[in-house]
Amino acid sequence: MSENSAVNAFKKLRHERLKESSRPFNARGKLLKRCPECQLGEHVCICGYQVKAELNFDFVLLMHRDEILKPTNTGRLIADLFPEQTHACCWHRTEPSADLLAILNDPKRQCLIVFPAEATETRAVYSSFDALAPKIETDKRLTFILLDGTWKQAKRMVQLSRYLDTVPAFSFDINNAGEYAVRKALKPNQVCTAEAASLLIEQMKEPDNAQLLLDYFTVFNQHYASCRNAQQVTPGPSHANLLAQKNK
Repeated sequence: MSENSAVNAFKKLRHERLKESSRPFNARGKLLKRCPECQLGEHVCICGYQVKAELNFDFVLLMHRDEILKPTNTGRLIADLFPEQTHACCWHRTEPSADLLAILNDPKRQCLIVFPAEATETRAVYSSFDALAPKIETDKRLTFILLDGTWKQAKRMVQLSRYLDTVPAFSFDINNAGEYAVRKALKPNQVCTAEAASLLIEQMKEPDNAQLLLDYFTVFNQHYASCRNAQQVTPGPSHANLLAQKNK
């Protein structure tokens, strides 16, 4: 664990979820001694590669209840890198949190849901920054809502949440699924939360931040796979890029 491992919105939400849990949460590899911050095995901890950056817009991690405690979750990587621009809320079908409602109803925000177009036929859909740009209200903070759960859960979240019905969608083409070593995508255009966020950041004309998140995700992915397969981590370009950014 490093001095960079400060509290962020995801960690606060996880702490609340742990407090309300009626029984201990046991992930796969429950006998593994994990870093309390990054949730990976202590011998493959990635806290030393964590850096801080800033975005020109905000994210909201709208997280399925089951996802919050999973060490495989990648939405938390976004909160690690962009703590000041990342909010985290637990999804509920009929009783959204006060924090989420405050964000949705904030007159100083312009909210959009990030989700594939085929599941958003009833709402306005923007497929690129160029399509969205004319609709951006310059006096409002762009706020992207990321549905953080399995693909089946995310589809249910967007279809059953009436309080999201009027929120437009940002839905861009994803030609190839990423190389997430923990879960396998069912379709070629399905990527995990961190990958989707990296692609979105790139769409929003912030390539350096997009690469930073992609590097951090790559390091997480490699370390998790190494831990699962009982293999040694071989540092690569993403490790070097993060350390170089950290030492600036």
